[in-house]
Amino acid sequence: MAENKGINALPMKYKIALLALCPLLIIALCSGTIILYAGTLVEEGVYTPPAEQVAYLSEAPESNEDRLTAANKLLATAQQCGETQITGNTSVDLHDLTSDLNEAQTNLLLFASGSIESGMAGMTENKSLTYGETADLFPALASDKIDLTQDTVFTYTAEIENPFTHEDGTLIAKTEETFATVLTVDKKEITLTESKADLTLDPVTDRLQNVTYTRTYHMDYTVTFIGDLSALGTKTLAFDCTLTSRYDIAWAGITIGQSRISLDKTGYQALNLTVNKAADAPADSYSLTFVSSDESIATVDEQGVVEAVALSDKKVTVTATLEYLGKTYTDSCEVLVIIQPESVKMHSKAQTLQIGETTQLSASVEPEKASIKTIIWYSPDESVATVDENGVVTAVGEGKVQIIAVSEIGTYMAGCNITVEGGA
Repeated sequence: MAENKGINALPMKYKIALLALCPLLIIALCSGTIILYAGTLVEEGVYTPPAEQVAYLSEAPESNEDRLTAANKLLATAQQCGETQITGNTSVDLHDLTSDLNEAQTNLLLFASGSIESGMAGMTENKSLTYGETADLFPALASDKIDLTQDTVFTYTAEIENPFTHEDGTLIAKTEETFATVLTVDKKEITLTESKADLTLDPVTDRLQNVTYTRTYHMDYTVTFIGDLSALGTKTLAFDCTLTSRYDIAWAGITIGQSRISLDKTGYQALNLTVNKAADAPADSYSLTFVSSDESIATVDEQGVVEAVALSDKKVTVTATLEYLGKTYTDSCEVLVIIQPESVKMHSKAQTLQIGETTQLSASVEPEKASIKTIIWYSPDESVATVDENGVVTAVGEGKVQIIAVSEIGTYMAGCNITVEGGA
């Protein structure tokens, strides 16, 4: 059964949020295009769109119990559905070293710590999971508190009991063995000071991107140097050791990087494809196919190259399908075969308004025979002036702003400088 990629099909209870793009991108998306020229020089100046704003599509889990339930479901799904490839590795960081060694000896030890860290990391057993397999790589979380933070991604963070106690103890013991020729351990005290799990989500699909377990130990050692270093005698060492195990998760599937392809009557363009499957997957274990909804307008070959056939005002849908592991994954993009715009002309270069006044701006897509002449209007500073979808500008506050007209196809731009007067 084909995978349903619609927002409504996502598990709403566990959906955190969908990042709302800045006003420029919202306007562009409404017209089926994304404006990529933020910061482009337009007419007399450079504009910078407003910072992105965050908006919730649905409520995030608020109680600790609900957050734990959501996090554990994400962990279980990622490792038990057979649709993921999970790659794990452990890094080591030694820091905050203090000792009764002299400065030269301490610097030597600090210099050597890089190789010690690499050596310790090399002793760790990196766990992984390939597509089609299931395993319990991640222990369930049980915590008195689990936080949910949001940025460009969403992260659950929980203080947890160390799930790697045995592995960490074995690693520390192996590390001590590597120094057996130069020192003996007379006394040691190892204290776990932090143990936490971070689950990073894709905010659109509610799928895990990675899971990170961090453990920090405070180490107090009394050692006696032997052999060539016996002159150092007995010394004390104190430092922190942070072990970080990170698991990156790739979900089986296919993605087309373009939401729209615009071609002229002789144009062609390859689909920007991301196919998530095992790199060494046998050819007979998957199939990748492409279909055009109207081959009289545009075709797509077995390599995913879209080619124009005839000019048309009709939108064509090109769909890519991946059959893999007994499941079907699809993605699609819109194709237009049209006479392409070449520029946007603003019919007014500059205007001065009083607060509260309005003016009608006009702009046109050139050449005249261009198939799609839709203009998208945008104000980068709505505290000075706003503009509606028809180009009507309203003066809001004293200042200057450049009102931008953008072509829906090709994102060509032109600007009109608006000066608003009449402040107190």
